[in-house]
Amino acid sequence: MRRRVKSKPEKKSTKKQSSYKRLTPQQYAKALQHPKWQKKRLKVFERDKWKCVDCGDTETTLHVHHLKYTKRYPWDEPIKNLKTLCIRCHRKNHGA
Repeated sequence: MRRRVKSKPEKKSTKKQSSYKRLTPQQYAKALQHPKWQKKRLKVFERDKWKCVDCGDTETTLHVHHLKYTKRYPWDEPIKNLKTLCIRCHRKNHGA
């Protein structure tokens, strides 16, 4: 009598493939000037009370940091994926 060998199920990748084509650095820089992004930025700053959510700084330049990128254009990103950071904390988040 032959023994049947059970095969192991294939592991599915947990890394989700992007369903959008990323912008080039030049396209991204241009997109950051778009009125739709400027409006989204203001919403993030207002939500975060115009202060860095990491250190509380209100005196230095504030940036909007993407926690993750899920959309092609920055203004289409869900607001939950964005947070206000001062320039120092933004650099730290990017490892600079």
